[in-house]
Amino acid sequence: MKLQNFHQSLDTLHVNCCSPRAYFIPFDSADAALHDPREQSRVLTSLNGEWQFQYYAAPADIPDSVTGQNADVLQEHIQVPGCWQTQGFDRYAYTNFDFPFPYDPPFVPHENPAGVYARTFTLPAQHETEKYRHYITFEGVMSCFYLYINGKFAAYSQVSHSPSEIDITDYVHAGVNNITVIVLKWCDGSYLEDQGMFRLNGIFRDVYILSRPKKHVEDYFVHPSVSDDLKSCSVTVDFSVPEGLAITCTLIDPNGETIGQTTATADKPAYFSIASPQLWSAEFPDLYTLLFDCNGEYIAQKVGLKHFALHDGVIELNHRAIKFKGVNRHDYNPQVGCAVNEEMMRKDLMMMKAHHINAIRASHYPNDPRFLQMCDQYGFYVIDEADMECHGVVSIDGGYKTEQYGLIAKDETFEKPILDRVIRLVERDKNSTCVLLWSMGNESGWGINFIKALQWTKRRDPDRLTHYENVSCHGTDTCLLYTSPSPRDTERSR
Repeated sequence: MKLQNFHQSLDTLHVNCCSPRAYFIPFDSADAALHDPREQSRVLTSLNGEWQFQYYAAPADIPDSVTGQNADVLQEHIQVPGCWQTQGFDRYAYTNFDFPFPYDPPFVPHENPAGVYARTFTLPAQHETEKYRHYITFEGVMSCFYLYINGKFAAYSQVSHSPSEIDITDYVHAGVNNITVIVLKWCDGSYLEDQGMFRLNGIFRDVYILSRPKKHVEDYFVHPSVSDDLKSCSVTVDFSVPEGLAITCTLIDPNGETIGQTTATADKPAYFSIASPQLWSAEFPDLYTLLFDCNGEYIAQKVGLKHFALHDGVIELNHRAIKFKGVNRHDYNPQVGCAVNEEMMRKDLMMMKAHHINAIRASHYPNDPRFLQMCDQYGFYVIDEADMECHGVVSIDGGYKTEQYGLIAKDETFEKPILDRVIRLVERDKNSTCVLLWSMGNESGWGINFIKALQWTKRRDPDRLTHYENVSCHGTDTCLLYTSPSPRDTERSR
């Protein structure tokens, strides 16, 4: 099969994909939004479970018929979410820093293993496309995928550990629909996903369809601000929503009592004032709840109130110096690879709590979005990291002690994909209380692309600190970076 060559183009990262947004799941009632797990939302159609599958040594081996209305050529079956290596296809591979193929960006080998997934799904009649828009979300696919709906090409996307959301309204109908996903082992994004870990592939996080009213909340950003004396707090919520659509916003305290209600629009943020706030910390992870009611949809957002500042080189939370007692963590389990479920994530956190760990670096990519919700709930400080490491450049003619380490960091043809990874990190997790620092990635050298990534991050979210490991400068390079400091990074009055 001849695929479009999107997987070998640094300018084509996402085709027909929605703009990145904050993570949230809508529900059809306030009670469901406040109390039900996401899989019970009646606007969500889960595509988890058994899919037809076939493993091919190269895209050229894939028959053209796989994208048709049936997938009879696919003789195997596979579980989604899951990694194909843990289910008997291909083989495990581990490398610390070497690229798994010759360095020749944006190209990858022609013998590029591919997994073809297919199944049917049913859209309920009440979700007819005249009234609803339908969005399919892939929360994690390694390394890239081509999507076909009812025999038609619908989208392409990459960035393994960030969600890809696609509006498939024009490709589906009420009743039974066919979906085919072609996943490639490598793409040009693999040059930026050279983390020291087991290299596994497939649709390894949840897949689902959200059926939403044609006009709906597209995104929002919650901005809590605790006063210096810790005696009051304001909460502002900026919305991305079509003109003329109003959102009823309710704020509920950690004890379940309603504090207030207001209405917001695209031009008018929601605003709440709180006296004597209950502050969030690792020891006391008290969470307020914001409930948004808009055009028949309900969205619940947990929010912790905290005063976070860097003062005289010391990180303070609620005017108390905090010490990170932390670990690096991968989404990984010996049995299922990177397809970890909620039970596995919760077990990790409970073991950490039992051993007095209070901080986690999401190394070296965004973890499952539900993991951050658990960190909010149980009280962990998180360094949230972009899906970014190009460590393999050190094995090319000189290693760490030459300018070779910054080969990709300085190459402006990589500016777009590096920024894309940082933007997707920040936009998805911007409302997570537990995230104290944004990390641009890991072990990728230093150059203009990371300067631009840091500057964008500071503009988008000046209230958090930024991190990047490791910066290694050579020759005439400078590691100094000027960005406008956050107001809370400066000397504060007591």
